[in-house]
Amino acid sequence: MSLFYVTSNLPAQGKTALCSSMAHLSLDRGVNANIVKVVPHSSALNNTVANYESVFPNDLELFSAVPINGASKSLKDMKSSSGVILMEGDSSISTEDQEKLVSETDAEVIVISDYVNGIECAEYAKGFGTKLKGVVINFLPRFAETDVRERLVPEFESLGVTVIGVIPEDRCLLSVSVAQIAECLGGRFFSGENLPDALVQNFMVGGFGMDPGQYVFSTKADKAVVIRGDRPDVQMSALQTDVTCFIMTNGIEPIEYVTYESQEEEVPILVVEQDTLQTMEDVGNLQGNVSFDHPEKLVRMSYLISSSVGLELLTGGL
Repeated sequence: MSLFYVTSNLPAQGKTALCSSMAHLSLDRGVNANIVKVVPHSSALNNTVANYESVFPNDLELFSAVPINGASKSLKDMKSSSGVILMEGDSSISTEDQEKLVSETDAEVIVISDYVNGIECAEYAKGFGTKLKGVVINFLPRFAETDVRERLVPEFESLGVTVIGVIPEDRCLLSVSVAQIAECLGGRFFSGENLPDALVQNFMVGGFGMDPGQYVFSTKADKAVVIRGDRPDVQMSALQTDVTCFIMTNGIEPIEYVTYESQEEEVPILVVEQDTLQTMEDVGNLQGNVSFDHPEKLVRMSYLISSSVGLELLTGGL
């Protein structure tokens, strides 16, 4: 049995994604796995495993939540039947309580931190002493690999902290669903209500240009196209490429032919009252809705973990 405590010194660093992926990879290898979300007190139990429920199949009940004062007892009941237990520690729990839990359960600690905060988590990680397995650096920008290799990793090593993996930024993990777009923009489904969970990785604006529309739209995949509802020429050009959804602005609904073709291609249409410029400004607020909450994100993160961190290193070859 392997027991890990996954934590971070800041919220939204990727703890849920890491625990989910390690459990997913373990299950793929035929190893039983359990995830336990550790929260500061009983009143914080509500909806704490919602993201786990959204990425795993409904019939797979491998996650639970416990307050930190009852975590040690709960783990004793699990140890006999679990090959891998992954505890996700809520970042609001005091460092002292987390260190006490690790000591009581004899768990190995994995600290995850984004690239931006980098070395700031080193002292926090060192507080777990010999129980620290190492640090995982998450959300690495595309052009920061040299900085991590030549500066950040040596800084960690000089402080006696091992970096056990570096996970790059990925468009899939930063994507939002069509339903989340509709909610954020105050839009309504004109068609495609049955496809609310489709993921959007890119946004493009439909408009005039020197190049053919189909050529321009083909430069991005898994995209939402923001376009006035009365531009069927541009809409049809976009439909010749990989479109996830339309966001039609100015409250204008599309013509019947565009509606038909969109339904044939299974491309939902959202209608918003704002103009195109305001809609694109509002799209910037979507980043606040991004979370690890979709089965496709689990598959992608599991791949990144297996290739950038390595399950063998984390689980001793389980």
